[in-house]
Amino acid sequence: MAGILETIRSRVSNDPVTQYIFDIYRGAGGLLSDIAQSPQAQYFAGQFAPGAGSLDFFGQMALPPTGEQSIMDVYAAPDRLPSFKQNLSQGNYFDALLQGFGAAGDYASAFPLLSTALKAPKAIKRTIDVSRPASSLSDIPRGAVNITAPKVTDASARVATTGKYKGAPAGINSPQKLGALRQNLHQLLTDGVPGRDWYQRSSETSSMLTGNRPGYKQLYTGNLAATSQGAEVKGNQGFAVKGYNQAITGQDIDTGRFPGDVKAVVVPLSRGEDATLGPKIGPFYEAANVVPGEAVSRPTNDIWMARAFGYTKSNGKPWDGGLSEAQHRFMDSEIANAVQWANENKVGGYDDWTPEKVQASIWVAQKSKTRNMPISQASEDFSDNLNRLTANINVEAEPARGLMHLAGTTNDPKLSQTLASGQRYILSNDLGQDTLSLSTGALTRPTAAGYGYYKGASAPADVLRVLVGTEKGTTTIDPASRQLVEGIASSQGLLRGQESVGYNFVREGGKVIERNAGIVDLGNPATQQQMIDIGARLDSEFGGAIIPTNTANGVNYLVVDDLSEWASKNKIKAKDAEDLAKKWQKRLTEISKETLGVKPKWGINSGDLVGSFEAFKPSAYLPYIERMGETPRGLLDTQVRQLAIDLENLDEKLIKNFPNAGQRSEIVRTTRQALSEGGFAKVRELVDAGLLPSLVLGLVGAGLLSTQQQSGQPPS
Repeated sequence: MAGILETIRSRVSNDPVTQYIFDIYRGAGGLLSDIAQSPQAQYFAGQFAPGAGSLDFFGQMALPPTGEQSIMDVYAAPDRLPSFKQNLSQGNYFDALLQGFGAAGDYASAFPLLSTALKAPKAIKRTIDVSRPASSLSDIPRGAVNITAPKVTDASARVATTGKYKGAPAGINSPQKLGALRQNLHQLLTDGVPGRDWYQRSSETSSMLTGNRPGYKQLYTGNLAATSQGAEVKGNQGFAVKGYNQAITGQDIDTGRFPGDVKAVVVPLSRGEDATLGPKIGPFYEAANVVPGEAVSRPTNDIWMARAFGYTKSNGKPWDGGLSEAQHRFMDSEIANAVQWANENKVGGYDDWTPEKVQASIWVAQKSKTRNMPISQASEDFSDNLNRLTANINVEAEPARGLMHLAGTTNDPKLSQTLASGQRYILSNDLGQDTLSLSTGALTRPTAAGYGYYKGASAPADVLRVLVGTEKGTTTIDPASRQLVEGIASSQGLLRGQESVGYNFVREGGKVIERNAGIVDLGNPATQQQMIDIGARLDSEFGGAIIPTNTANGVNYLVVDDLSEWASKNKIKAKDAEDLAKKWQKRLTEISKETLGVKPKWGINSGDLVGSFEAFKPSAYLPYIERMGETPRGLLDTQVRQLAIDLENLDEKLIKNFPNAGQRSEIVRTTRQALSEGGFAKVRELVDAGLLPSLVLGLVGAGLLSTQQQSGQPPS
């Protein structure tokens, strides 16, 4: 192995940075040596090694092995794959994009860590030549947003009888007092520099969550603006997600502290009609859509800004109401003055200050000062705290084992991982987001790759992450969000041939007796061994009443059955339900610390399962899809037609490239064929005609016998 790596190194340019990247890549030799001796497998694994993306970017990656080439021959050959620059010049923009992701993965992981998510697409594409389907995601129409704005005024405008500046706080009636006010604003601006990009970060997150589709982003940011009145950032975001999901599923808009006002804004936007926003939420909406290099026309003047300016109620208490037109005019003028001052003095080292950056900095500092909290905490924006709004849809790549579809995945980890990576590649966009979720309009975060655990076995599993709202005054997922998530989960189950697909929405907190979930934050997805270890411990202790599910940051423990049987089996006496809850939570904490080294946080899960729970039955998924709302169902229908074909092509290539892959299940093939030809309606037609159930009973047994005979296993 060392000889091979030195041969590669001799072909790398003398540039010291590239040499350094290669030296780290060479350190992955131990990883390669642990893999099966197949040149194809070794080459495939090499795509995931630290630094591989950078070698590929600079044109130093060897060609894939062909025929009887050994891995030595592969790396010793002089030919190399095209570099990023070469691909660009040749018009191979997709390959260049993937190379960019690979190099970015090396940078993001700071070299020593593996960044498989960014390198996987290139590796999968080379190994089995999987093509990502052209995006067919649709957008919604955008209406014009008219913003009511006060007239611009000059800061020198004063009341003739008192000398007070028009719209200014009480007592600002001289140039000296105006100067003191400005000095205070300048200090707040300086203190709040870490929060200057509050709106930009929020805008970028909104773009990502909506798949960079302007119409959906407008609907989401319109919800953010409309629900911002009288709400803190976390509450504001929760209200907005709920209203957004209600809008895209066609349900009545009922969210925020002032539902009627929210509805008046959101309904027109959801229909692509024009909407009028007031002097406070209008600038907020505009700033929530800001892009780098541009500026808003006006700052957002809210309660925190009013307090920063020194406005108080008539009784001297902190300001907590709306602002008059004169007050808006005064604040706008003073923010414009602060923008000029900040740029002239390069506050924080910046000379690109704009109204929204100045306002955000002042807002953050005022909040920090009043609440006595760190600036970092006061700076939290709509890109933060997404976990508390995220429903996790856990879906495995390997179909239900009773189908014996690609049964070789059970005993071949490389085949299993390639199937999972191939499916993820097909079902994701270039940012790693699930296209089925995005197609409905769901606010979608990048898919997290990991490993599931079910009935003593672990296999590659994806965590699809969709933002959801909650029912008023509870931690329970709201009806619109639930319908959306269940429709997405059911579509995944249909396409992938799953018995069932689970989703969980865990919110931290709750009384001891209310808790039914634990959250373990490992800082990254759990490894397969960790899932096996914790799953086995939970099975042994609780007999399946508590299960582990993988998350983007670790593991969730979900209580799925009554724990009184556990107490009886272990002779644990509990005087009441609360005492029993304390005891199982104490025991689960012990197991978690012993197995994963982390103590869980407690919460309440309002997730569920969709599917048959026993075998792959398309009929069990259809009701969830059919009741999710006409618009999102139609969008899903369009998406699954092409994806069904692409997943079938993936399976065909896996069978060709992996001799031990086994055969395909007729029921999976028939379901996908129905989806490709007529969408969900065609599947419903076959189910109602009794054709799919007959395939379950008639062909699965034959497929099982055939596969076992080919593998030399006796039929059971």
